Amino acid sequence: VQKIDQCSTLLHEAKSRLSEAGYEIQTVRIATNPFGEWLTLKHDASINHLTSTSDDVSSQPATKRAKQSSPENKDEVDESTISERLQKLNNILSQHDIGFLSLGPSTCPRHTTSICPKIVSIAPGRFSCSANVDACDVESARAAAKCVQIISTLGTDDESHLAGGLGNFRFCAASCVASGVPFFPAARGASLTDTDTIFPKIGFGIGLENGEFALN
Repeated sequence: VQKIDQCSTLLHEAKSRLSEAGYEIQTVRIATNPFGEWLTLKHDASINHLTSTSDDVSSQPATKRAKQSSPENKDEVDESTISERLQKLNNILSQHDIGFLSLGPSTCPRHTTSICPKIVSIAPGRFSCSANVDACDVESARAAAKCVQIISTLGTDDESHLAGGLGNFRFCAASCVASGVPFFPAARGASLTDTDTIFPKIGFGIGLENGEFALN
């Protein structure tokens, strides 16, 4: 909660100053480090590193973790606990007027197929995530493809953020995406294993549309 509060303060201050300077700010967003480092673990995860982006003004946090999650990691919580954590996080973001949050990339094929659809399914569509797929990593690529298929089947007519496969606007397969990149759903904060991150704690970035400002 403290890290979200810090990011919120940074983002809304940036939004205010940019608006005063005559720029249109569409959304404020936060991106975290890979969710396998905090969302799925039994210990209490606290967010340590954040980055922000604006146009999208977004902040990106990295959280404490004991070790990388793996298919056999006994330190993981069950899926119902993950859902509870996501709902709690969703409420906190709503209280801080944060429009969107990227939970970083999945680095485990099992997480890609079981947890990424759960992340995307949370109403009202505030969450997004990605799957890290390196060159020649067939297992991760197949898991990402399966995740896309699962997400396409989610939702009803009453759930507009999922209906008609819209949930796949909040998931993607990605590779070579550095921490600090502000474009969702691939945006992410620094992993706790990153040694060359430019955002060691709380960072800030601006995601631009292809307009005159970007060209100039």
